[in-house]
Amino acid sequence: MLRELTSDQRRQLIDTQQVYESWRSADDEHQRRFVGSMRWAKRNGVEYLLRKVGQTENSLGPKSEATEKSFAAFFEGRERNRDLLSGLSDRLNGLARINVAMGLGRVPA
Repeated sequence: MLRELTSDQRRQLIDTQQVYESWRSADDEHQRRFVGSMRWAKRNGVEYLLRKVGQTENSLGPKSEATEKSFAAFFEGRERNRDLLSGLSDRLNGLARINVAMGLGRVPA
């Protein structure tokens, strides 16, 4: 039997959905942009920026101003993304407790 949600339950559900969508977006960005690692490697006397994803390592070019910016942007972006995901995860965990208390533990999609 389905019951109508109260206005407080509706508001809570909307808050939870918005935080969850933000978390999914941040997680998608993490999966697309920040998986793997980057490192500098010296080959034949020249330093190259290498990007490793899984077992595959690709060269992004010899050391230059552009590759140094890419290297810095990767690590700064990954750190920002981790902080965002951590904050959103904490927020979702808090909302989950409130949802259960408000009877929103199981809501039809």
